[in-house]
Amino acid sequence: MKKTLKKVLKVLLVFLIIWIIAIESGIILRQYQAYCVSRSVVNGLEIPKPEDHKKVWQNRQSDIEGMTLWDKYKAGLLINNGSDSDGDGLTDKEEIEIYGSDPLKVSTADDLYLDSYKVEHNISPYGFSHKGYGYRSGYQI
Repeated sequence: MKKTLKKVLKVLLVFLIIWIIAIESGIILRQYQAYCVSRSVVNGLEIPKPEDHKKVWQNRQSDIEGMTLWDKYKAGLLINNGSDSDGDGLTDKEEIEIYGSDPLKVSTADDLYLDSYKVEHNISPYGFSHKGYGYRSGYQI
């Protein structure tokens, strides 16, 4: 009985770890899909379309200056504040407002180095050979 219980607990633990990794990496649900599923309980299991939220999202300012939630959605970004749509370690706000890098690409220069790695090591997100780029905040390498 104890061996069976231990096996069951091990299987459940492995499943839980896999589930957490899948959720954190966005494999199971993107942010909008999760929003729709949570809203479906309230709406009688009817999942709304993004266009149904257009009026509300057009009137809500996002964390990125000059962008509404609708603008973020249409650009392919996650709509929650502080989001990191490409998962490279820099928020969408940092990539757009500070570094000018692509918030939908983990490596703006396509050189296999994460944008966050390059920023941490004072390298341009546009690549190692790109000199003199300036952050929008005025900081320059």
